Amino acid sequence: MNDAPNVQAVWSLSLSVACPACKHDFDVLETHDIGAEGIQTCEHDTEASRNVELGCPECGHEFLADLAY
Repeated sequence: MNDAPNVQAVWSLSLSVACPACKHDFDVLETHDIGAEGIQTCEHDTEASRNVELGCPECGHEFLADLAY
């Protein structure tokens, strides 16, 4: 290796979903506070991460989703 300082690597997370009514794609992490619902980052196939209530920011349609990674 060399004596150059380390560069910073930045994590980037998203939770993508398409509204079943209008097909609008959105990032759940930008529109919903899933942490407030007791769901951990990258949690999947648990009671908390199944049947999660979501609402489309585009058309307002409310639907259920199972979180996966």
